Amino acid sequence: MYLRTTKRTNKDGSVVEYFQLAHNERHPKTRKPVAKIIHNFGRSDQLDRLELVRLCRSIARVLILTLNAQHLSEYLTSDIRIFCRRPPRACVA
Repeated sequence: MYLRTTKRTNKDGSVVEYFQLAHNERHPKTRKPVAKIIHNFGRSDQLDRLELVRLCRSIARVLILTLNAQHLSEYLTSDIRIFCRRPPRACVA
């Protein structure tokens, strides 16, 4: 799963950005990856950043992770940045 952003240009030339929670699935016939939207958070300029912080805390609680409050406060004052760090996996042939 990942946070997906899409942009749209209005008639007046302004650009609107949307945030969505998505994951990729393979199309059964073409076998190409297709993004499936799980949840639409809405426009980035109207987004409640505290909702995303609460979601991060909830995920961390379930996964028994500790979140640094200083890092979370950065998300409230700056652009949203989400990083995913996964441990390396061995390839299976």
